[in-house]
Amino acid sequence: MRPRTRPRLHRARGRGGHLAAAGVAGALSVSSPRPSAEPPPACRALREALRGAPLCTQLIHHTEIDSTQAYALAHDPAPGTLIVADRQHAGGGRRGRSWHAPPGGLWCTLVLATRRAPTEGLALTLLGGLAVRDAIERTSGLRCGLRWPNDVVASGRKLAGVLVDVRERRALFGIGIDLACDLDRFPPALRPLVTTVAAETGRAPARAVVVRAVLEALAPLLALWEQGRDDALRERLRPHVTAIGRRVRVLEPAPGAAPFEGRAIGLDPRGALLVARAGASDRPIAVYSSSVEVLDS
Repeated sequence: MRPRTRPRLHRARGRGGHLAAAGVAGALSVSSPRPSAEPPPACRALREALRGAPLCTQLIHHTEIDSTQAYALAHDPAPGTLIVADRQHAGGGRRGRSWHAPPGGLWCTLVLATRRAPTEGLALTLLGGLAVRDAIERTSGLRCGLRWPNDVVASGRKLAGVLVDVRERRALFGIGIDLACDLDRFPPALRPLVTTVAAETGRAPARAVVVRAVLEALAPLLALWEQGRDDALRERLRPHVTAIGRRVRVLEPAPGAAPFEGRAIGLDPRGALLVARAGASDRPIAVYSSSVEVLDS
């Protein structure tokens, strides 16, 4: 819900930071760390695209930053803040992995307050992934899938990722989308594993258009989640989770536990992947944090 009072403007910290704050009617104004500095074209494009957008009441733009997620964790911005960077040099992924974020992508963190207590971020991660998937398809026509729990994939390669950090009743949605990144700038070991919207379709939509589409896709999903309509959300997710209905290997089911194989059959209310073990007649195992490998194509 948008606040009815006029938000205060704050100065963005960090390299190349500019802040745009949404007014009552969705109008955006920009302040700079240096009063004489003009916001760069990238910031102006974002400002225009986000006028009247759902969920976002403040925009902080950086030309370069270590990580938008780290910035949000360190500075605790108000709910409704969207932090966008042109480039990250220390982005993070799931389970402490690094996230390569060269120019040409969308790298951002959205800070939201939740009325429903998020006991953990898995369900919200899946909703963020679905919103990103829907936004990519809507703006580019590219058909994508969700590789449980937090990747968006096209042609079997990673196209985008979502990481949600939960702090009491705040959720920090970290989002990275490879729009038009130069694949040659990725480390050689990663190049066979990643793709971009431009590589798949021949062109990529503007970053500002995509970030607005993500917000518009995420808002109704979060409304369903706040209402506790988990069954409806699972129905929305199920057709797009690439592992469901396929044979999988669960690589780390628990600390010290041996990997096992089975068939992914669905999701539980908290977003865990339900895996029926091969040759077993007991109840399916709910997998929450393990790496899962799809075995059949």
